[in-house]
Amino acid sequence: MHRYCFTLVCFLLLASTQASAADGNSACTGITDSDARLACYDKKAGYQQEAIENPDEDILSVNLPATPAPVAIIPDGRATSYLERMWELTDADKNGIFRFRPYQPNYLMPWQRTSRPNLQPSSPTHLNTATEHLQSTEVRFQLSFKTKLWEEAMGSPVDLWFGYSQQSNWQLYNSTRSSPIRETDYAPELILTLPMDIKLLGMHWKMLNAGFMHQSNGRSGIYSRSWNRVYLQAGLERGNFLFTFRPWYRLPEASSKDDNPDIRQFMGSGDIEASWIGKEHALSALGRYSIQGRKGTLKLNWVFPIKGHLKGYAEYFNGYGHSLIDYNHRQQIIGLGFLISTWP
Repeated sequence: MHRYCFTLVCFLLLASTQASAADGNSACTGITDSDARLACYDKKAGYQQEAIENPDEDILSVNLPATPAPVAIIPDGRATSYLERMWELTDADKNGIFRFRPYQPNYLMPWQRTSRPNLQPSSPTHLNTATEHLQSTEVRFQLSFKTKLWEEAMGSPVDLWFGYSQQSNWQLYNSTRSSPIRETDYAPELILTLPMDIKLLGMHWKMLNAGFMHQSNGRSGIYSRSWNRVYLQAGLERGNFLFTFRPWYRLPEASSKDDNPDIRQFMGSGDIEASWIGKEHALSALGRYSIQGRKGTLKLNWVFPIKGHLKGYAEYFNGYGHSLIDYNHRQQIIGLGFLISTWP
C-alpha cells in the first residue's frame, strides 16, 4: 500500500513540474524574434551564456585588479620596514609584553686597540694622582636587550619599553695585573614609543621615542662616574637607509654628588646616527658634538658576513666617551670581533 502511495506522489510531482515547464515554455512560443525567443528558452532552462569578449572594447575602460603598492624587502626577507619591526609600530608587528629582544648591538670583540690608554682617569670632582698600568689592547663586549612593559598604554598608540645595555672593557691580555675588567658601564632606560607616519625630506618619519636613561660604571671613590638624561629620538627611513636624531638633556645633580660635572662639554647634548642595512653587510656612522666644549666624536661600524649566520663586527672610534670612565679622554680605537645579535 505504501509503495502505491509513494508512486502516486512521485507521479504528481513530475506532472506538476512538466506543467510548470510547459507554462513557462508557452510564454516563449509567442515571441516572433528568433534571438529573443532563444534567449527566453535559455532563461527558462537556466542556461547562462558566457560573456563574449568584445574586441572593440576600449582597454582603458576595463576594470583591472588592484596592484599592491611596492614594499621594501629587508635583510631577513620580510616585507616590512626595519623600524616597524624594531619598535613594533604596526598591529602586524606587535608581539605583546615581556618578550625580550635585542636593543643595541650585542657583540664580542676579542681585539680592540687604542692609540692612547687612559692611564690617569679623573674628573673635576674626583682628582686622581695614581697611574693605571694598562695595555693598549683589550677585549670589549656589549650585551643589550629591551622588553615591552605596556602595549598601547591607556588606549593610546604609545608603547612603554624597558631597555638595558651593559658594556665592558676587559684587560684580558694584561697578565701582570691578573687580567682585570677595566670598566663596565650600565645603562637602564625607560622609553615611550609613538608611531609616526610623516613624509619628511624625502624620508619616512616612522617613530618618536621619549626616554629616561641612567648611566653609571658602578664604581666608587675617584673612579665613580654617572649621569641621568632625558631624551627625544626621531627615527626616519628610506628603503634600507635609516636615520636617527636624539637630543638629550642632562638632569642636574647636587655639586657634592656630581661625579662628572663637565660631562656635557665632552659628550654634547645629543647624537646623530645614519645606518645602511643590506642583505649581507651593514654600515653605521654616529656623531656627537659639544658646542659648549667644542669637542666631537665619530664612531663607524661595519657588519660583514663570515660564514653561515656568523657575522663580523668592526669598529673605528675617534673622540671622547668611548666608555664612561673615559668621558673626558680623547683616543682613537680600532676593534674587530663578532656580532651576536641583529644589528643595529
